[in-house]
Amino acid sequence: MEYADRHNRAFGPDASNLLDDGQVDRTIEILRNALREHELTVPDKLLYARCLYIKGDYAGAREILNELLAIHNDIPALFDLMAKVHEKLGLFNLSKYFESRLKESVSFMDSAREFWVSKESKAEEHKPEGKTSSREELISAIKNMLGSEAERVYPFETKTLADLFIKQGHYRKGLAVYRRLLEKETDDEKLVRRVSDLLEEKREGRISQDDIAEKPGN
Repeated sequence: MEYADRHNRAFGPDASNLLDDGQVDRTIEILRNALREHELTVPDKLLYARCLYIKGDYAGAREILNELLAIHNDIPALFDLMAKVHEKLGLFNLSKYFESRLKESVSFMDSAREFWVSKESKAEEHKPEGKTSSREELISAIKNMLGSEAERVYPFETKTLADLFIKQGHYRKGLAVYRRLLEKETDDEKLVRRVSDLLEEKREGRISQDDIAEKPGN
């Protein structure tokens, strides 16, 4: 099997399809072979943990999930599987804890979606015709603004993740995710309008240079 770049979900699609077909052992074999060559991506690790959970290796699944949790503390699928694993291990208090974390993360993501739906509606009401920048112009503007950080890769690069970063005030992270989405989703006009609005806020001073500036720990 030909392996893809480590920043992409190299094995997830094939392995996930096998798992959907009930080929759990084959899925585990693919992911274990991949792990011998290099570090798995976050989605692949979650898939690996899910396979171990299905096979009844709850301790093994928990070990992988704990590794992920030490780095990523905002992934609903991680909390969901953690709750199930701890329930199987008889650790019911921990299971309930991760159930509560799951509800909080889903609620927060829903809040972020509502925030941007409202923001898009207001922008559409007040925006003059023809003011949206092109996709290429937006990509170039973000690269100029962020420099090398524009190339930074995050797990689960989605509009929801970018929205969450922006809502939390992590503009550099949000813009980096938006840039990669603009390169991948070439026909998404809503995405272009959203990023164009964001950069327009920067130009008008509603987002300051201090907001965009790199901060310790970011």
